Amino acid sequence: MDIKINNDRILELIFENTHTCIAYMDTSFNFIRVNNAYAQADGKSPEFFVGKNHFDLFPNADNEAIFHQVVQNAESHYANAMPFEYEHAPERGITHWDWTLHPVHDRHGNTIGLILNLVDVTKHIQTEQALTKEKQLTEAVLQSAGAIVVVLDAKGKVVRFNRACEAITGYTAAEMCGRYVWEHLLVPEEKAPVKKVFENLTENALPSQYTNYWVAKNGNKRLINWWNTVITDSNGSVTNVIALGIDATEQKNTEEALIRQAQIIDQIHDAVVTTDLQGIVTSWNRGAERLFGYRAQEAIGKPIAFIHPANQYDILQNQVIAPLKEKGEHDIEVTLCKKSGEQFFAHLSLSLQRSSDNGAIGMLGYAMDITERKLAEEKQRQLNEELEQR
Repeated sequence: MDIKINNDRILELIFENTHTCIAYMDTSFNFIRVNNAYAQADGKSPEFFVGKNHFDLFPNADNEAIFHQVVQNAESHYANAMPFEYEHAPERGITHWDWTLHPVHDRHGNTIGLILNLVDVTKHIQTEQALTKEKQLTEAVLQSAGAIVVVLDAKGKVVRFNRACEAITGYTAAEMCGRYVWEHLLVPEEKAPVKKVFENLTENALPSQYTNYWVAKNGNKRLINWWNTVITDSNGSVTNVIALGIDATEQKNTEEALIRQAQIIDQIHDAVVTTDLQGIVTSWNRGAERLFGYRAQEAIGKPIAFIHPANQYDILQNQVIAPLKEKGEHDIEVTLCKKSGEQFFAHLSLSLQRSSDNGAIGMLGYAMDITERKLAEEKQRQLNEELEQR
């Protein structure tokens, strides 16, 4: 008897505390009981549902037909990412749900009730849709931008070769994809240095700049200025290297391509800011406008200290600028300020901008809001401490 009581308590705890929405109803689809998660998903109390009919609250002819089929056939039904629009709350828009409907049998095998389990996957679907849209936009940028864009895998093989690459080299994407870029496009004396640049990128996962020749299919050489960055997985391992290139063979072409490069950078979601060596802002992309709330015309010409808390001037000078000027590259997590006064955690990836003779001429910074990650880490830390104290 004690074991049964204990099991009942365990089941009750699971029912009331799981994030899965659970409802128990009779074969006419009247609610007998719902758990807290189910009620909260609709902004109600569990008691609100008791005795009410599911399809009076959530009318849907297709779902009602499925419910009848489960009762008649006594077989469970599974649905993934099913769209649902609340008739009485259209402002919620279209939601998406993973749900299962299980028949409950008596000892004779007769269906006496139904258990409905639901998981709201709306945010997941919206994320997938946003990623698809972003992928399509990225593809359009890659193919329409005048800049040379080549994407390599972690071993250095070409996986993307845009139209500008095809135009300048005479090779098609089909000819180049799957090949090592240094085996087909580089002059012999530059193969080793380019491999070294690639190794530094994949090992350190930091943006870099480099200039080297590409040899076209017809033997012509073109001097390319490269801006390289990386894509990493959830573990921080580099999965791809993205190289954005400008044909520097002719000065006129260089100037035109730099304008296109600035346009592409302006579309990067993260904040990209450049300053001179005194820390005066010289460029401020749209990502920076979105992140900090300042328009470019408000930011350009100001000391970069204006986005740092006033009481952290020493941190800016000693932990941000000084290490960057000493090492040429620097990564750090800091607190930054928005125009609204709100402070947030940010990851800064910094590098020095250099002239053709390798002299430092400015500073380049990528800023990413990591507030959610930091809060999650702190929550996990507190949870770990609580567990250790038990």
